[in-house]
Amino acid sequence: GGFDSDHGRLGEDDVSRYCLLSSDGTSLHSNTSSPVLSGDWGNRLPAVQTVTINNVVGGTNEKEYIGQSSDIHLYFKPPFSWSQFEEYCDTGIEDILDMEYLLGPGGYASVVGCAQLLPDGADANEVYRETMTGDATDVVDVSLEARKKSETNGTTSLTQMPIVSKMAIRLQALGSGPALEPTEGLAQLQNRIKLSAKNSTIVKIVTGLTGTDAAEAIDYSSKLSASSSDLYWEHDDTKTPRIQSHFAVGSIARADGVFGIGDTIVIRFSVPTNQPPIESKADIDLIFDFSPSLGQSYSGRWINSSALELEILIVSADELFPPSMQNFRFEFKPNYLRNGEALRVGNDEVPTDKPHCIGVNVCSYSGSEKTKGICSTDSLSCRATGVYFLSVASITEP
Repeated sequence: GGFDSDHGRLGEDDVSRYCLLSSDGTSLHSNTSSPVLSGDWGNRLPAVQTVTINNVVGGTNEKEYIGQSSDIHLYFKPPFSWSQFEEYCDTGIEDILDMEYLLGPGGYASVVGCAQLLPDGADANEVYRETMTGDATDVVDVSLEARKKSETNGTTSLTQMPIVSKMAIRLQALGSGPALEPTEGLAQLQNRIKLSAKNSTIVKIVTGLTGTDAAEAIDYSSKLSASSSDLYWEHDDTKTPRIQSHFAVGSIARADGVFGIGDTIVIRFSVPTNQPPIESKADIDLIFDFSPSLGQSYSGRWINSSALELEILIVSADELFPPSMQNFRFEFKPNYLRNGEALRVGNDEVPTDKPHCIGVNVCSYSGSEKTKGICSTDSLSCRATGVYFLSVASITEP
């Protein structure tokens, strides 16, 4: 802290601001201890809350397939502590999952990755790597020094805590018994994966490192685990349609640069797409957000598999204020989680830097979705994403 072993104040260059003093800063630093912690502290055990299945990394990119080379990602909430997760990830797979229950007799899998995820999907072990080396004293010293530098530089950057512990498990071989089948339904498939996790190993590691009572932890956590978790398929971002060009075409030469009836916006993609319906305003509004509004009514059509055209039918209910081409932007709508939350960077359920690759219906459309995605023709890619502006150069006359 800011004082030597005899409680004498250190010099200004040596003092740390991480001490509790009186409001005027003239007191000795507080060195008292709290009463013994009581209640349920330390009894909440990490549990699988969300499961995603990735067939891209392992090289088998098939729609709703689960089998050899599939990666199963387990998201644990609340997250493990750093030392708990390190021990858990070093544990043999046979103590993490019940292989026979999950894959059948002879089935095998292996742990291929572990990450403590921040809200934006970044791995805390990578972001704060310098604070996780050496002994405990080194960790504190380095962490505080990094914090002091950030405050000295006038930033408000604070250390973030992980909100999810993520473990990636690759299926190496299927067993001779009943295999996992996506056709059994997402709820049943997710439940089978969740139940295959050996809770006894989690209890042993967590209570061993915290000193809490195993029976109390099991009893307390069981009362909080009634909520069901979800399963999602992860799509392939390498195949995602990217916008190659976008431009507005005016039906007549306008000096004021505003949209009018008959004007169109043409959007060209980098690859052929799945061409979701865009005939009506309702269809289009499931894919795009416009700012300002594109008009009171508009329609669309696919020029070909990689280009679409939107046409304004009625400019606005207030013809005195038609939307300006120069200030116009459009944005692809996000996918949704099953709890109804829009899936964006920073969501609490599935921390990811690619929210356009996960969700209820990344690419499919049946008429009941809250949003629709423009994807590759095989619907295995992530949905198109991003915010785009019309510049003067992108506004042309027919």
